[in-house]
Amino acid sequence: MLSPNASDETTLELINRLSRWLISNGKAEERDFDEPPVREFETPEPIPASDEDLLLLEGDEDHETFDELTQAPPVQEWAFPPLEAGVSSDAFAVVAPKGGQGKTTIAINLATGLAEIAPNSVVLVDADLQFGDITAALALDPTRTIVDAVAAAAVDELVLKTALTHHEDGFFVVASAPSPELGDQVSAVALGTLIERLRHSFRYVIVDTTPGLGEHTLVALEHVTDAVFVTNMGVPGLRGMRKEFELLTALGLMPSNRHIVVNQTDKLSGLTMRDVENIIGAPVDVEVPRSSAVLLSSNRGVPLIHDDVRDPAAKAIRSLVLRIAPEAFPKRSRIQRRRRSNEPE
Repeated sequence: MLSPNASDETTLELINRLSRWLISNGKAEERDFDEPPVREFETPEPIPASDEDLLLLEGDEDHETFDELTQAPPVQEWAFPPLEAGVSSDAFAVVAPKGGQGKTTIAINLATGLAEIAPNSVVLVDADLQFGDITAALALDPTRTIVDAVAAAAVDELVLKTALTHHEDGFFVVASAPSPELGDQVSAVALGTLIERLRHSFRYVIVDTTPGLGEHTLVALEHVTDAVFVTNMGVPGLRGMRKEFELLTALGLMPSNRHIVVNQTDKLSGLTMRDVENIIGAPVDVEVPRSSAVLLSSNRGVPLIHDDVRDPAAKAIRSLVLRIAPEAFPKRSRIQRRRRSNEPE
């Protein structure tokens, strides 16, 4: 096997030796090797791309064409039933088919926006048990984590509140486990019990789940009123979301109320929003444009909707908050104080 670190000279020598062996053993003729090899400083002519090369479905076992994906009509059996009369939205599972979709950013800013109308009555649960990073994105240094919270939830609500970390924007955080090993100690049943306990004590509960549909995420979906589905405009993520819908529908775990968020949208993706909706088989509720302000706010430890209220991504995430709670208008004086306090002296 040729090493990936082999030099051009070594590679050419190996090719020449292989060609001589093929000729001597009757496997090839000399004219098969008449074309001179490409020298180090020459660029080979590009090979025209075939239709299969343009599928953008690398690594996927299915071989649907790009047109089949984007032009297929939405599957009607995925229609989401409305909430029953009198049932309010108070517990949310933020779900994504893969990592890197911006799920945690959406969860953090949803909690921040809801805390404006329900200060100190919103709790954000980092249920990404092995690699959750909500506290890092909020510049928090928790002394207790979800490992303590699930143990406290088995006792009573007063003990549970001692396992929470308060954020200055008026909401509480259940921090993820400090290590993957400790995260493995939190069972799915214990997570479900924790969510129910928190719903008794807080107006809004937001659960940032592990990417995919593992046992803990499925249990979380059983204990919430709403699901916030997040994906970017990459075809693998969109196909993953479609498969999530299929599985949740088959299992009867699709929450009555849902919010579909397409994150990091831009015109360079090669897809229109109509294409996106045809792939996932459902209408998109919120489009969040790609913005450098998202990374900047995370590095600063400040929720985006309070760090840069004029940024298009912040406005889009604000629309998700308003979709859930129409009264959640930003309190600008408070936001401006936060912005000034974060400016360098």
